[in-house]
Amino acid sequence: MAEIAKPTQRYRAQDLERLADSDQRYELVAALLPFIRTHGLGQLMAEAGFLLESEPDTVRAPDVAFISRERIAPISGGYYPFAPDLAVEVISPSNSVGAVQAKIAQYFAKGARQVWLIYPAMRTLHVYSSPKSVRILDATDTLEGGDMLPNFSLPVAELFAQL
Repeated sequence: MAEIAKPTQRYRAQDLERLADSDQRYELVAALLPFIRTHGLGQLMAEAGFLLESEPDTVRAPDVAFISRERIAPISGGYYPFAPDLAVEVISPSNSVGAVQAKIAQYFAKGARQVWLIYPAMRTLHVYSSPKSVRILDATDTLEGGDMLPNFSLPVAELFAQL
């Protein structure tokens, strides 16, 4: 996702929709969506907005988000007032380490259970189960859903097969 600096002007929702396309995002959605639907686990979304801080407002729109069935609720105002159970971000070379770490901390502070960072340039996937606990996966590994997505698995090599 493109970084949005804390502005002096207010942004509208459509301003937040400017995200670069990512083959890895589509590959992951294609793998996760049927699994989540078949098992009735919740809702998978691309680029949904989550209000993670107020005064000043911070809205994050992960490239892919999963909200478990237990947490799904109608929203008013256009943004979910919590973090998704799973936030997935496709990281580009322009993303600074500090900005990425801030996102991870915000997601977990507002209820995320996992954060997955996809690094296409390095062909790695970082799986965070807390802001300080990360597993780094490469093409020889398999991504697993753990307690959040029981029995889900995807060879990491498949995620980067189109590169």
